[in-house]
Amino acid sequence: MSTSGNWSPQPCVPQPLADFAEPARYNGAAGAFHIDAQGTRFVRLARYHLAIYEADPTQAAVAIWVPGRVELLGKHVDYAGGTSLTAALPLGIALVATPTPERDLHVVDVGRQSEVRLGLSGDMGAGWTKYVYTVWQRLISHTGEPPSGVRITFESNLPPSAGMSSSSALVTGIWLSLAALFDIHRHPAVQRAIGSTADLADFLGCLENGRPYK
Repeated sequence: MSTSGNWSPQPCVPQPLADFAEPARYNGAAGAFHIDAQGTRFVRLARYHLAIYEADPTQAAVAIWVPGRVELLGKHVDYAGGTSLTAALPLGIALVATPTPERDLHVVDVGRQSEVRLGLSGDMGAGWTKYVYTVWQRLISHTGEPPSGVRITFESNLPPSAGMSSSSALVTGIWLSLAALFDIHRHPAVQRAIGSTADLADFLGCLENGRPYK
């Protein structure tokens, strides 16, 4: 497989957390606000993030939107080698993430008012937290101990178990948050394995279903 050192899976550029909390300061660098014309979802998340983590408003942050999807044709045949026709939805998951010197991953689901905190090792939880655990452990397995911990706040308006890929959106959002903060695309192992957007999609699919990638 050919790879390109210039290709990057990052959907956004980290910028000060305060820029997401105050719409007037937003300069468009993150490329996320076009999903929500008023920016209200990310403003709410950023302010919640500032409050619960007592975060520094000047620290680097990323805001990421991952839409849900529906399979119009070919449901359940894509992972058997077939072809399916999918479409993105206006519903999805919004995430705000910041690094922290503490060596763990702390994720808060604003809608459910629940959270999970993971160290470098531990047991898989149940419900939505098992997806967070899976992404975190695969990150450590593929790239080694992360350079810092991460705090993530997210909110979803995707109904669970409704065929709208809510779990896939969460897996993708967590991975992309970590990728943007850690420059994961620069890691040699990632550059060798993921050289295109199609490769990234295959990899994220393997993350969710627990299969090895390539």
